[in-house]
Amino acid sequence: METEAQTQYSFRMPVKLVFGVGAGGDVSAEMAELGRRRAFVVTDSSIASSGSAFDKLIKGLGPRLAGVFKEVTQDSGFEIIDKAANMAADAEADCVVSVGGGSVIDTGKGICVALKNGGSIRDHMGVNILAEPQTPHIVLPTTSGTGSEVTNVAVIYDSVEKRKKNLLDHHIYPNTAVLDPEFLVGLPQAVTAATGMDAVTHAIEALHSMMKNPVSDALALQTLGLMNQWLPVAWAEPANIAARGHTLVASNLAGAAFSNAMVGLCHAIAHGLGGVARVPHGLANSIALPHVMRFNLEVSPGLYDQAAKALGLSAGEDVAGWVEGMARRMELPMTLKDAGVAEDSLVEVAEAAMTDGAALYNPRPVFEPDEIMPLLRLIWAGN
Repeated sequence: METEAQTQYSFRMPVKLVFGVGAGGDVSAEMAELGRRRAFVVTDSSIASSGSAFDKLIKGLGPRLAGVFKEVTQDSGFEIIDKAANMAADAEADCVVSVGGGSVIDTGKGICVALKNGGSIRDHMGVNILAEPQTPHIVLPTTSGTGSEVTNVAVIYDSVEKRKKNLLDHHIYPNTAVLDPEFLVGLPQAVTAATGMDAVTHAIEALHSMMKNPVSDALALQTLGLMNQWLPVAWAEPANIAARGHTLVASNLAGAAFSNAMVGLCHAIAHGLGGVARVPHGLANSIALPHVMRFNLEVSPGLYDQAAKALGLSAGEDVAGWVEGMARRMELPMTLKDAGVAEDSLVEVAEAAMTDGAALYNPRPVFEPDEIMPLLRLIWAGN
């Protein structure tokens, strides 16, 4: 797919990457490099009680530990961020260390903004409105899915409007991402599967986005190759450190790809499903992706030929089937109906999707909720 975006583009990836088994135990060194003295650790209750890897992190911080906030929930919201930011301020923290999946990392980004600027995170939502770098942020991802450790977006749930809202700003890139496979060992199979499919979606949507470019293409294609080989292994063997490492790297590459190329209609729908029906983000992407791909293929033949080559398939039309096969192999629900979504919520999901900025970058333009209702019904019921 030749577009002007492929001949004139920019690519940004300012995050320092540190990879290694056991690297999470030496976060103090990263703090020292940033000139920070007091770390406020943000996580959820499950990770905080998970054992050795997290305990090594806390022990390694020693006197640099200002406090631990472990109340992050799935699709964390404004209230949680404000509460944590106030606690971090009271503890005189000068940096945030986020340990978790996408919800935790996005919460950490929000805390960094509120801690720097004061007030509620609601006061600072928008696109590229921040005037300067925010509170330093070190991230340790515990899933191989969101890639949020290298993105400039935080997705935050508004419980009043039942919508996921985006904070998008170049000043919220984390400073450092520590990729330690030990933090993923023992991750439940369902979480491994759903978050892995989230990374697959990032790669495929980066490949078909209207903002795609050669650099993002290279990262996305490498993601698909790694996930094809290693995601089923990580799912079947939760303690396989090599599989955890390879999928963690794949997720990171996909994050850098889509942070620059953007995503598309699948993510717009997934955000709508998360806000309206509370479907976990990775699962929503997994269910919707093959249907959105076929929807796009109707107007853009050859759209997934690059992806097919990376996966060893004969044609781009086969990639949607590969996505479905991967999800089925890992025992994920294949329809929204199977995931417990009420059919009568689809209109509200469509309305939310059409207000989501991700839809703007889809290769098949969509503007009105009615344009995607047949697609949503197909995603709900299946073939």
